[in-house]
Amino acid sequence: MHFIFSLAALQSVFPQTELGTFMALTREDKEKQLKELSYIVTGIRLFNRDCGKGGEGIDDLPEILKDALKVTNNNLGTELKKTLRTAFHLTGVILSLLEPLPASPDVPPPLKMKQSLINVRQHEFFLKMLMQDISVCTQHVNDLETEFQMKMQQLQETVQAKTAVPTAQVY
Repeated sequence: MHFIFSLAALQSVFPQTELGTFMALTREDKEKQLKELSYIVTGIRLFNRDCGKGGEGIDDLPEILKDALKVTNNNLGTELKKTLRTAFHLTGVILSLLEPLPASPDVPPPLKMKQSLINVRQHEFFLKMLMQDISVCTQHVNDLETEFQMKMQQLQETVQAKTAVPTAQVY
């Protein structure tokens, strides 16, 4: 089914009568033209999906990205909570070790505890950086989705109910 929609879109922008001309092109020019045709066909399919007239099978990438970013952010938040609990626990242990007590073989040396705390704090910082990056990515996805919707609206206004529109008007 997806193949049929893609084939119909391709035939609308690349008639079979031009196949001979295409075959005479250099490899570089063929690749360039195929890339351009691929963009046009993708645009047609996205436009049709937006109008509700096809485009089945095209994943809703913005929604997929938003879901993935939300899940990742939640997982990082959970990991950050665990890391903070560990940091607070280690801080408490280190503070208790500063009080003079008789040496015990069960208590790790303060230096190792300090190093562990440093590692946990570095881990905390790294998680916070990742969460900030996810926030930036989420905003970028939202911006791109808004831009895409504006372009689709603009394209629908240009095309309206016409069956054929010159490419100069669309681009």
